[in-house]
Amino acid sequence: MRTNVLARVVCVAFLVAGGLFVRAAGPERKFDQGLASLRANRPEETRYCLASIDHRSDYRSQASLLRGWLRLQSRQAHKPEDYMAIWADLSDALEVRRCRPLTLALMGRLLYEGGRFADALDVLNGALAEDPDEIEAHRWLGSALYDVGAVIPALEHLRRVAEEEVSNARICRLIGLIYREHSDFRDAAAAYQESLTRDPAQPDADQVRIDLARCHLALDDYGAALAALEGCRDTADVLALRGLCYVGQGQPQRAREFVEQALERDADNTAALTCLAKIDPAQAAEMLSQAVERKPSDYELRERLGETYRSLGEQRLADEQEDHLRTRRSMRAELDQLLTQANENLFDASLRYRIADLARRLEMPELAADWQKAARLLDSSRAGAPTLPNAIPPNRPTAP
Repeated sequence: MRTNVLARVVCVAFLVAGGLFVRAAGPERKFDQGLASLRANRPEETRYCLASIDHRSDYRSQASLLRGWLRLQSRQAHKPEDYMAIWADLSDALEVRRCRPLTLALMGRLLYEGGRFADALDVLNGALAEDPDEIEAHRWLGSALYDVGAVIPALEHLRRVAEEEVSNARICRLIGLIYREHSDFRDAAAAYQESLTRDPAQPDADQVRIDLARCHLALDDYGAALAALEGCRDTADVLALRGLCYVGQGQPQRAREFVEQALERDADNTAALTCLAKIDPAQAAEMLSQAVERKPSDYELRERLGETYRSLGEQRLADEQEDHLRTRRSMRAELDQLLTQANENLFDASLRYRIADLARRLEMPELAADWQKAARLLDSSRAGAPTLPNAIPPNRPTAP
């Protein structure tokens, strides 16, 4: 009798354990693993999980979500029919209730990459309306707004991504760049430092340290600036910044050593000549004059020359430089005004073309190229973008 009871107990235990094993290896668990791999940007693992559920008719919507993301990641959306296929996958995936915000974020990404900028913003904002913490919506809103030059609105979303992805050093550097461009040097320094903390060996680590040092210099924190430059290669910029730090600390002789080394590497280095002007204005005026002859359109060099002449009491020579700068000052003031407007007018392509043209006339080729790209991006959202459904399917989820 005891033997029969024991056998039954063992049998029940075996069946329970077997049931738990089947459930653990079942489709819902595979889908959860696929979602985790998607979130972690691991395509191979996501593809494996998709293969495990793709044959099940009751997991069609879940499989569509994984498939749609994989196609987006593999850059398969090159032709209108590719966009339509991905859109169809993601439309099916909207049936998965708990993944709807993520799916909307991916649809917004698809619209954005397909040139439908305004539609993308609507869908991405819709994703955040359903889940304010959906990180993919923040990621693509931040990216889209940044790409069209609306950097202030982009900041909120970029910060959310940085908070969520604690190992993402690149996004911290981008945040630092935005703060620095708007003269918020304290927040910029914090962002650059966080970028280096997350990845001290990132490919452009020296440039991040240089940008961090410039922020500390702007805040008159010379010790912190010198610390930021430790380990950097002795380029002209690094040597010049060290010179500026030592001038700020009241060590002009030590500063001169670094300035001379910087000018040996680059006789037109603005930071080095600025530093020299603080140590020896007469020598700096001579070298700045030569630099301006070599680069007559360089705004900063000419501005430093005028300031140096003024410090020497050479008012006539300073006024001559001011005459050269007057038109460019006016153009720069106009540029600043247009840049402010661009943060408030998200869909104005003509405004961005004006910024690009003005930057080009100011001989700022990188800035001109960025704004030309932003203008064309907005233009493409009005013409030539792939045709996709105009409306998002209604919120009628059925799958858990």
